[in-house]
Amino acid sequence: MSEASVRLVRRGELSGATAQTAGGLVRLSAVSTSMTGSAGIWMGIAELPAGHATEVHHHGESETAVLVLDGVTRWWYGSGLTEHVVAEAGDFVYVPAGALHVEENPSTTEPARIVVARTSGEAIVVNLPDHPANPRFR
Repeated sequence: MSEASVRLVRRGELSGATAQTAGGLVRLSAVSTSMTGSAGIWMGIAELPAGHATEVHHHGESETAVLVLDGVTRWWYGSGLTEHVVAEAGDFVYVPAGALHVEENPSTTEPARIVVARTSGEAIVVNLPDHPANPRFR
């Protein structure tokens, strides 16, 4: 049995001092090595404003699971980032480790809010600002 204590992180204690991606998506960390002592999971919440998209990126060796809380998200992936899935409130998205992708909010009026969990103690975000697909999403 572990003697580690249960940690509570309140809504107002979320931290923006975590890996970010250009394009308007703001990640806030709740559970991480630095915030709670977690060894193998990162969890937080993110918001993407209406009409915005991230730059091309991946999450290294970390798998990612997402729950869409509010709004609509479009996830571009695959060779040339030409394939996509659309997820709405209540839907889950799985992003394999190392998978190049772009998160887009196709709404012109509503932000998208998502809960994100990763298989790493801190958020791994590898931004690829020079990727040739980036101009398509700006």
